[in-house]
Amino acid sequence: MTTEHGDRMIQLQNGRLVHNWRRVEGAKYPRFEAILPAFLQSVSSLTGYLQEVLKQSVVWNQWEVVYVNVVRKGTVWNSPADWPGMLPALFGDVGDAGPGPWESGSGGWKFVLPDSRGRLHIDFHHGWGQPAADDDQLVVLQMTARGPVTEQSVDAIGAGLNLGHDAVVQTFVRITSERAHQYWGRTT
Repeated sequence: MTTEHGDRMIQLQNGRLVHNWRRVEGAKYPRFEAILPAFLQSVSSLTGYLQEVLKQSVVWNQWEVVYVNVVRKGTVWNSPADWPGMLPALFGDVGDAGPGPWESGSGGWKFVLPDSRGRLHIDFHHGWGQPAADDDQLVVLQMTARGPVTEQSVDAIGAGLNLGHDAVVQTFVRITSERAHQYWGRTT
């Protein structure tokens, strides 16, 4: 189910309730703080519906927050050699490590959340847009925080989602460069 503007979507899948949001051209970007209450209302409504109509209890077992950042060539990078300048905490100085210029790459990093309340996964991939053309290269930096639901309450789910959101945002700021922050107009 998608909103009229296409900036939000709820998906009910076998074993998952997903609430997506995205930037839509010409519209204000829906921030996490504005999305969270609507998602938690969906959790509450689904739980109540299943209990009342189907006499079934929902057992929530995991929360997850995913951010997908697409960074096109010609913005804060022009070649893979620029990636350490964009993401210095993830890429060291590759320099002349290979026999020729650095052409491409991908990688994954995993971190434990505070008090072992979950994990943060960072995945980096280099690719091409559609149609695949050298001038339409991009990198995708996906950050996924997830952890167990420790008690069956909307508040516990919200606490997990807030923990994941904070981990993603704070880590993104730490792994990206000041030059990238300036390019993106980061103010806080």
